[in-house]
Amino acid sequence: MSDIAKLRIESKGLYEIEVNDKGETIVFDTEDIELPFKLNETILSIEKIEKQIKLQEKVIEKKEIRKKGILTNVDEEYRKLYKKAFSDMRKAMDCFLGEGACQKIFGNRNYVSMWDELLEQLKPHLEKIGILKADTNKLIAEKYGDKDEDVIE
Repeated sequence: MSDIAKLRIESKGLYEIEVNDKGETIVFDTEDIELPFKLNETILSIEKIEKQIKLQEKVIEKKEIRKKGILTNVDEEYRKLYKKAFSDMRKAMDCFLGEGACQKIFGNRNYVSMWDELLEQLKPHLEKIGILKADTNKLIAEKYGDKDEDVIE
């Protein structure tokens, strides 16, 4: 007696990229008008993190060095700085790429140029789906505007 009506909307406009040898993927919704904004927010966040790293490095450089076993207190300060920065970078990247994407792409590896290398690898894909070549207003107008008139200028 339970007749359940079903509604299914086709998932078009999804762009999938395989990111590792395990067959895991990340997916971009090319119909999502927020996508260019997410990318921009990620870029701004990464730039902010990089600036904070440089400022903190200058502070650490001025500290008095004390031995702590085979390492120094300064070594420990750098470790803490980079550990937090990498965590923050991963969070920023995952905001654009999707939750858990950095783990799929980088595994447990962290390094300073990881964002630059990722962006370089993503660039052709981002161009293909239109994020890097169209300004946001034009993109929105093309996807959601009236085809006969210029709705958004």
